[in-house]
Amino acid sequence: MKTFLRSAFVALGVLSVAVFASATPLTQDLGGGLTYYRAHHLPADLPPSELKAGAVVLDLRNVTGDRDAATALAAWLDFRGNAKRAVFVLLNTQTSSSLRQAATAAPGRPGVLTLESASRHATADITVAISPTEDRRAYDALENGTAIADLIAAEPHKERHDEAALARDRLAPAQAEADEDADVGGDEASAAPAAPPAPPPAAPVDAVLQRAVQLHRALVALKKI
Repeated sequence: MKTFLRSAFVALGVLSVAVFASATPLTQDLGGGLTYYRAHHLPADLPPSELKAGAVVLDLRNVTGDRDAATALAAWLDFRGNAKRAVFVLLNTQTSSSLRQAATAAPGRPGVLTLESASRHATADITVAISPTEDRRAYDALENGTAIADLIAAEPHKERHDEAALARDRLAPAQAEADEDADVGGDEASAAPAAPPAPPPAAPVDAVLQRAVQLHRALVALKKI
């Protein structure tokens, strides 16, 4: 059976390369034996069958595909996933239903775990507390050149705290000047302090990918993979 699956997958890979030669999946080394693959078209963007040992993040967010693409995805997951070679599949509401079904059709598939942002349509094994809008913002940031390390290392709560501290620091001189004017002017009403500038928007955080990386690190630490 394994020989059949291997042969079928290799044949499918050759066909997909011929049909979708222009596809350019985005690949990043996340360290610690974890590799990130962002697919744009299936089956062309599936990681190669000869992929070296190690865990994989397969990002299928915003990917559409027909029945053939779903069949190829299911075959790749069956072939690639096992208890020692984890595959983390990232989904979202824009992932086509056929691909979602292929990724989640086999509950308990060894080594395969699906993740997505929390929503009422979520069907992944793990849902992450980030809105679909923020999830898409982080997804687009990588497409537009933001370093993947910045998207998974950011701490959004700390950033908001730092922004609040910055606003207080900028307000403090204005408040001190207003207090001084009040002391000098006696009964004269001092000018109201200027409102602090609006803080810049928080940097995008790819919380779904971040969770996949955290899970991988934890599994490695526990010697599960």
